[in-house]
Amino acid sequence: MLDIKPLGAVFYILDLFPGTALYEDFKRRCNVTDDTWLERVEDIMYFETDPNLSMDLILEFGRWSPCRRWRKDCRITSKMSSC
Repeated sequence: MLDIKPLGAVFYILDLFPGTALYEDFKRRCNVTDDTWLERVEDIMYFETDPNLSMDLILEFGRWSPCRRWRKDCRITSKMSSC
């Protein structure tokens, strides 16, 4: 990461889409059909289908994000290399 010096990073919540193994697993676990897409649905977020994940847990992970830790480490390393 230090070699490319990114200006930022973008992370997305995992969405489920037809034609993927995750989507087929979702249909099996939740006993749904492709008729789901006949409703006004923009997407299906994986965390909404997993009873072990909550919105609070997702948000907490975002606060802990390794990217935030990397940015802090990067600043420290940059200061050290300029000495």
